[in-house]
Amino acid sequence: MNKNELECKSAYDNFKCEYNVRDTVTDAVWDFVFTRPEPPKNYKSIENWGLPKSERKFPVYSQKFIREMESKEGSQEYVEFVANEWKRRYEGLFFYNGDNLEYVTGHHYATLQYWLITVEDDGRNVRTNPNFRDSQRDLFYAIEFTKKDKFCMGLIYLSFRRSGKTAASIAAGYWDTTENEESVFAIQSKTEDDASKVFRKLIPSWQRLPKWFKPLDTGETTVTKKLRFAEAKKKSVEEKEYREVLNSEIYYVNAKEEALDGEYCSFIFGDEIGKTAKNIDINERWNINRECLVSGNNIVGYSIQTTTVEDMEKYSSDKTMRLWERSNPNERKPNGRTDSGLFRLFFPAYYGYEGTHPKTGEPFVDEWGYSNIVTTRNFIIDNYNSLNGDDLLSYRRKYPIKIDDCFTVADAGNTYNQKKLYEQFMYNKNLPIDPVVRGTFYWKDGIKDTQVVFKPDETGRWLVAWMPPEEDRNRFEVRNGQKFPTREFCKTGCDPFSHRQTYEAGSMGAAMTLLESHHTAPKIKMGFVCMYVSRPNHPHEFYEDMIMQAVFYSSPFLAESNKYGVLDHFHKRGYDGYSMYNPLDPDYMKKWSKGFRGIAMTHTDNREALMNMTQAYIMDYVGSKDEFGNCGFMPFNEVIRDWQKFEPDNWTPFDLAVASGITIIATKKPKIQVEVRYQASDWLPKFNNDGNLSRRM
Repeated sequence: MNKNELECKSAYDNFKCEYNVRDTVTDAVWDFVFTRPEPPKNYKSIENWGLPKSERKFPVYSQKFIREMESKEGSQEYVEFVANEWKRRYEGLFFYNGDNLEYVTGHHYATLQYWLITVEDDGRNVRTNPNFRDSQRDLFYAIEFTKKDKFCMGLIYLSFRRSGKTAASIAAGYWDTTENEESVFAIQSKTEDDASKVFRKLIPSWQRLPKWFKPLDTGETTVTKKLRFAEAKKKSVEEKEYREVLNSEIYYVNAKEEALDGEYCSFIFGDEIGKTAKNIDINERWNINRECLVSGNNIVGYSIQTTTVEDMEKYSSDKTMRLWERSNPNERKPNGRTDSGLFRLFFPAYYGYEGTHPKTGEPFVDEWGYSNIVTTRNFIIDNYNSLNGDDLLSYRRKYPIKIDDCFTVADAGNTYNQKKLYEQFMYNKNLPIDPVVRGTFYWKDGIKDTQVVFKPDETGRWLVAWMPPEEDRNRFEVRNGQKFPTREFCKTGCDPFSHRQTYEAGSMGAAMTLLESHHTAPKIKMGFVCMYVSRPNHPHEFYEDMIMQAVFYSSPFLAESNKYGVLDHFHKRGYDGYSMYNPLDPDYMKKWSKGFRGIAMTHTDNREALMNMTQAYIMDYVGSKDEFGNCGFMPFNEVIRDWQKFEPDNWTPFDLAVASGITIIATKKPKIQVEVRYQASDWLPKFNNDGNLSRRM
């Protein structure tokens, strides 16, 4: 063998069917190992055998060659060529690529070979073949993998800016739709106009396909809303001739949750889900859309839900995070599916990042399509290090190295310190053991006013991160017929709901318990240890939940007084001594004597105090504390999310943020005004100056 052949043979020998992308791209999120097919036994039959390394690249047909082949329609050469192209479209292709033997899936092959896209060349847009890229190869691997998994409906794919996700997704949708009869490919984006733009990107690529990959369509001169692969309309019945057609279609819809409700779809592309308007819940939309992909318990369709991470905090970043978390294949339902039915995929910005290093001129992707991971990663980190504040957080969202970066939120007018909140959120996510347990508080043996007991329960209303020792639970004394807690180490704050409110987002009952300090938990100082957010069927059920939470922690209880039902319930049940007065009120003692309990959050000063004290608490007790990355004790990411999104002029959706703020206020020592009945001279020594000698009196 000559040098070129030896290099090809070495690439063949080094090829492995089992491929784990995380072995190379350590920051990627993909929970499986790809299994590629065995390469042909005759290694000399593989494309590019024996060519020089500079020529061993994806074998693209020229447009001239394709036109010439189309002109030979009906010939034996044409028939054999087309049959081989369909074989490649189904089975994929092996080819020597630089120093490697590569395999691309069938749909990736068809995309590289025929799906012409718009790229910039010397400042002008031109339509040409996409280049082979290792990141795109792995995206198509993931698409094929999830299609073959009987428990999976598709992918949620988070990517960096201009990663080529849209072109790849609509190409995958087209190949899927034109391989089967009665297929329906629906496109949805952040708005109907944006979905229209995605559809308009598909049309020119379809129009330029060779005839062997273009099924019969209805023949409209201009396709603006729907592409139908059906019999063209004839002028008269006599002229009508029936031909074999797919009866498949591709169209776009608006962004609303119910846009596809009741429809059948074989393929759904959800574009830029993280930029959808706040009033649209993409989780609810997906819950509706996935029903379009099933028949009974059988999955009959597929979906790709994608987004970049740019400007996500303005739209649906929290909902995107929720859908991402619901798509963890390591956490499955009894039916074998994830909660969403999707699997998750994330590639860091240094994988497939285009361009050259501005100082060294080194390409970030080499001429064979392989990412220069070390150089690109260092370049992006250098950019991180050159920025700070909101600019840094914004850049990290656009060009994330880790999945955590996708969900950073810039300060940009937010009430609370976003950097601190992000640090704590990621610290919690990366803890090897979650300290939080979901469970239920209940009266022992079902007998009220005995002892409150906690039991782990997956359907419970409480999340608990610390419990006091037995000797500090359920501790109270009775004074004048009312119970008073006899411990002060915990404080509980409550944002109740009114029975008159409609059941809508933001009208939940919420309560938080904070541990100021305890000798059995030296690492917890001013840390939240219990969270409640729910809306039971009857307000009295919620009120009783609040009594049990306060009694278990032997905790004073501060509630918003505008919805007085919970405070009234405490009084009627004999737990008036638990209910606190507003510790911010200078007339604390006067109101205490008159029975004014709780804190009025309609009062401007109290609202301002809640926000200021929450901000101070976050600065002092949340986020990274030292060079070792140790964080405060704030294990409830649900509260952190509320703080991240909190709007000073709209408190309704942020029950946990309000409840935690009231709890923080409860820890403040009351400002008690004492009536002064002495003068300064009363404290000075007095002397009797009668006679020649002054004597102290």
